[in-house]
Amino acid sequence: MAQRQHSASTQIPSLRQDNSRPFLTQKVVLSSLHAQQVLDRGYEMCANALFSLSVVLRFIGSEAQAQEVDALVDASIDQNLEDLRQESRRLEDAVCEEGRPPSLRSA
Repeated sequence: MAQRQHSASTQIPSLRQDNSRPFLTQKVVLSSLHAQQVLDRGYEMCANALFSLSVVLRFIGSEAQAQEVDALVDASIDQNLEDLRQESRRLEDAVCEEGRPPSLRSA
């Protein structure tokens, strides 16, 4: 009985591992028009750009190069997040010094 020969195109070895690349979504409630506008103008555009960058990097460079850029982007995001948290704490401390109650974060 003859066996079917597999063409070379179906057995091309993959250079990268078949890893899942999931992304997370989270619903948020924004109580002010300004917060909604900031989300519309900035956050979604940034999230889409980062996702596109992650996809495109793997087509134009090696996996190692893509991971290096991903690490640089992650470090930059982490630093900016820490800066925002420090500024938020500084502003809450300033509000407390004025005798006003701090914001209700848990509400």
